[in-house]
Amino acid sequence: MAGARLRWDDVEVFCLLAESGSLRQAATATGQSVETLRRRINALEVAMGERLFRRTVHGLSITQAGRDVLCDAQRARSAIDAISRSVGATKRASPRVVRFACPDDLGGLWLLPALLGARSPHACVINADLFSPQQSIDWDRIDVAILYERPDRAD
Repeated sequence: MAGARLRWDDVEVFCLLAESGSLRQAATATGQSVETLRRRINALEVAMGERLFRRTVHGLSITQAGRDVLCDAQRARSAIDAISRSVGATKRASPRVVRFACPDDLGGLWLLPALLGARSPHACVINADLFSPQQSIDWDRIDVAILYERPDRAD
């Protein structure tokens, strides 16, 4: 399946793993489990049609193919970081709005605390419309809806 579309997140994990030389260190840096990182590296290797790491009882070591990819991957990461910094300035100047709708009990107990905990320097403006089941909702203004039952409309 070589030639399949690469996922940037997998390439980024590859860079972290190649630079740290340790699944455990890369897992700590990303906040993901070692098993998740293994799956992501395996997916990247399948997409590329190359083994990027040798697996041994002592851990992982980068292959020649991995070393060949690493330089390009690091350059791509630097370019994406530069774009993020540039876009970050624009985002701060013109925030995006994401509109959520969910029942007020679920919103107050779960949604709002989760959204506030996930905020980052690149976060958008969050507008959470909490409603009671009896309220009608202007669905055309909602980006994400969390409901207890199937909506009347499919869109």
